[in-house]
Amino acid sequence: LWEHRGHLRRDLLREVPPFAPWSLALLVAGVVLGTFVLGRISPAGGRLALAVVVLTFVVFQAVRPKRRVLPGVLRGAWTGAGVAFVGGFLDGWLSTGGVAIAVYLTWKQFAPRLFVAAMLVYFLAADLLRVISYTAFGYWTPETVALYLRAVPIALAGYVGGVALRRFLVPSEAFRGVVLLLLTAYGLALVGRILVPP
Repeated sequence: LWEHRGHLRRDLLREVPPFAPWSLALLVAGVVLGTFVLGRISPAGGRLALAVVVLTFVVFQAVRPKRRVLPGVLRGAWTGAGVAFVGGFLDGWLSTGGVAIAVYLTWKQFAPRLFVAAMLVYFLAADLLRVISYTAFGYWTPETVALYLRAVPIALAGYVGGVALRRFLVPSEAFRGVVLLLLTAYGLALVGRILVPP
């Protein structure tokens, strides 16, 4: 986020949950509702929902019309409130609220650097709310904490890989193609786990 601090303008923040009008309250409500659903849906149901979310995002990105990216952002921040609720719900349940926000920012035609800054702002807010919500619902067991700790090296490797892709795959379409390919493989792997349980 520090790297992109120069893009955190007031007009940008008013377009992005949780700073868009009314979006903070709806983001909190979405996270709480998603956390509630998390404890009541089977793992298979969660995997199926996650696969649907990921593959829907891939299809949206693949077929969306290629428009000229505007230097700024389109006006009208009120739609951010509805997206905040959807993103919060997906984050509380499946930790995939970023997909909804990414679709929203793509529709708003954020320039690439503004897009990254906006996503980071949302992730920080949503992650903090999810930690609080999971704590309130009693989801932080020793097994859960141990799983998160084991995932840290993988997450760091993914971060380094993403930075490398962004720097070496200079054409934006090449980077976008690799990301969509990886997301497609992930979504299909989730479907495979449902159809062929371990």
